[in-house]
Amino acid sequence: MASPSIPIPGAVTRLVLTGGPCAGKTTALATLSERLRARGFAVYVVPEAATIFWTGGASLAGASAAQVAVFQASLLRVQLALEDAFVALARAGGRPAVLLADRGALDGRAYMGARAWDAMMQAGGWSTAALRDGRYDGIVHLVTAADGAVTAYGSGTNATRVETPAEAVALDAKLRACWVGHPALRVVDNQGGGGFAAKMERVYRVVCGMVGVPASATCRRKFLVVREGGVPLSAMAGVADFDVIQTFLSPLSAGNGVAAGVASSATAADGGGAWQESVRQRGRDGYYTFVHKVRRAAAPAAGDPPGAHAVEELKRAVGNRDYLSLLARADPSRRSVRLRRRCFLHAANYYVLDAIERPAGEPPLV
Repeated sequence: MASPSIPIPGAVTRLVLTGGPCAGKTTALATLSERLRARGFAVYVVPEAATIFWTGGASLAGASAAQVAVFQASLLRVQLALEDAFVALARAGGRPAVLLADRGALDGRAYMGARAWDAMMQAGGWSTAALRDGRYDGIVHLVTAADGAVTAYGSGTNATRVETPAEAVALDAKLRACWVGHPALRVVDNQGGGGFAAKMERVYRVVCGMVGVPASATCRRKFLVVREGGVPLSAMAGVADFDVIQTFLSPLSAGNGVAAGVASSATAADGGGAWQESVRQRGRDGYYTFVHKVRRAAAPAAGDPPGAHAVEELKRAVGNRDYLSLLARADPSRRSVRLRRRCFLHAANYYVLDAIERPAGEPPLV
């Protein structure tokens, strides 16, 4: 069954809502804010920086490439400053909080060539990998109505929208590709029936999974792939490769650290339960992110079939220093799991292909 995370009191979950024109972001932000507050979260909504610029008089009509670069760099600075300010407010509140950003730092890539983007990153002292993997806990991409619900496409909720349906579909694909490689990218399309209300419900279920509260099961599936084949990866809309190392840790005694804090509540839930604690390093080319994870058995939820096994999970991002400290507790009886991870988009779905490295020179298990 689904494995919800355990929200940490005072923690801030940082989420980006992105997508093509007329995708439903405005309604989704309002819906999520109301429903998450009803579940006890403090919710902060970071406004879209581009809309602030447009309504403030900025225009790119007839702009040169150099002027576009200045605009995008200025936009990114404002975006980052807004996000940092809201995160500071959320942390000061001392309650479990959710930050909902109306677009994120990497959306600007969709409006620039790769060379111009890389030059902007270098000039500003930014890193694409750090902006993608180090700032946000989840990315929710809402597919434009022009792709799958074209009769609903229009400018009713955004007076600055000027794209034709074909342009909206092309822009949507570019925006999706910008975030390929994030470990928690979720795409919500217009398929599945039920219209716009059903789409908003799917967005809510996805976000519930990201913030660690129960919701209906999501369509997240795992498969064992015996070999690569079919559509060549070169044809995918964006590909990102990473090296992943997952190390299992020896048990931590009660009264020490975050894991022990969870242990006390585990006892109440299921009489102790089975434990698994690990740390994960993920990245490439000198930039890495780190996650500390604790999994435990939990009491089955109401309505689960007899004999069902429930799992609860606590995940938190940690810095390099905390990672090294946790790594000192590596379980000597277990090998670290090394993966070559490839992330890509195909047919509006986000895929993660893990090739597990095997010992003694054996070929990787894909």
